[in-house]
Amino acid sequence: MFLSTLGIGEWSVLNWAQREATKKAESNESKPEKRPAVPQRPQPIPAPPALSNTALAAQGHLSTTDRDTKKLPESEGPVRKKSRVAKPLTWKQNRQKQLRMEGKAYISKRKKDGVTITKAQRSMGPRCTSSACKRASNRFCADFSEETRSELFTTFWQCMNWAQRKVYVAGLVDCDPVERTRAPWTQSRRSVSMRYHLIAGGDRKQVCKKMFLSTLGIGEWSVLHWAQNASQLENPEENTKKRMQRKSRKASEHVVLKEFLESLPKAPSYCCATSTSKLNLEPVFSNMSEVYRHYYSHCLAKKSAPLSRQVFCAVFKKMNLGLCDAKKDQRCSFGATGNLFNELWEEYCMERGAPGQQSERAGNQ
Repeated sequence: MFLSTLGIGEWSVLNWAQREATKKAESNESKPEKRPAVPQRPQPIPAPPALSNTALAAQGHLSTTDRDTKKLPESEGPVRKKSRVAKPLTWKQNRQKQLRMEGKAYISKRKKDGVTITKAQRSMGPRCTSSACKRASNRFCADFSEETRSELFTTFWQCMNWAQRKVYVAGLVDCDPVERTRAPWTQSRRSVSMRYHLIAGGDRKQVCKKMFLSTLGIGEWSVLHWAQNASQLENPEENTKKRMQRKSRKASEHVVLKEFLESLPKAPSYCCATSTSKLNLEPVFSNMSEVYRHYYSHCLAKKSAPLSRQVFCAVFKKMNLGLCDAKKDQRCSFGATGNLFNELWEEYCMERGAPGQQSERAGNQ
């Protein structure tokens, strides 16, 4: 009744009572003439709120185990699971690519002597100081001040993405056919003549290559390929015509291959003990290499480009053709089928030094 009313454990009551008794005994020994204390009237203790038996038992158990000195551990929340969602923007390769697109310093994928290369940030180069550009009537390098060049550089690298930069450069570079060759007796590697322009005050003014590249902070290779690809895209009809010509050429080559395979002599499938749905070539060829060599010679005679060995085998298999091995199956009598081209077979036997069809027939007789 006492423990349940106060809501404490038996160990605590025993320990506290013994401790108080020890203190009283020590005080009595030190002060033997002390008057006995007047007993005071005990104050009424307020009744605790009603608790269920389960709550009282749990409270008593916790008090006993923790000995009134430890606190309950705080309840931890649910364990956070590892995120399985891919975040491409945080990948190292994509971060370096984004820095490169923005013209900032980045780490290149290429290595030099086993050490990674760090590319510097894009910066505007020095202006053109050529005396030839000052004298030329079609060059306006001197009309661009440093402030104008800085604005062009900032707009190019901070206000445009990579695709817009390609279009912007292609619009400022003109690709014309070569008008004059310095050495006509030699073959020049130069295919086009390029004219570079920059925009100042809304006008498109021609400048030299050095002024153009240093103002925009890009390389010559990028300008060359962006300008040439844009000139090719401007003529979609020619590109479509080239694609159609390539498709028609491939179609004609497949037609030649199909005609060649259909013209080969074939033996009935039951002669070679194979499935009835598969057609087998008569034993003019011993392997696929000989068949392909014969097809190659056929294409040269027809003045047609031969297809690759891989395409040849794929079409051969698609037409459900196969090679017949006469050594393994002696039941075949190709002379009686009527499908064998006698001239081709005899020519093949003479080249191989094997007895022809006539000797086989004589031996059977």
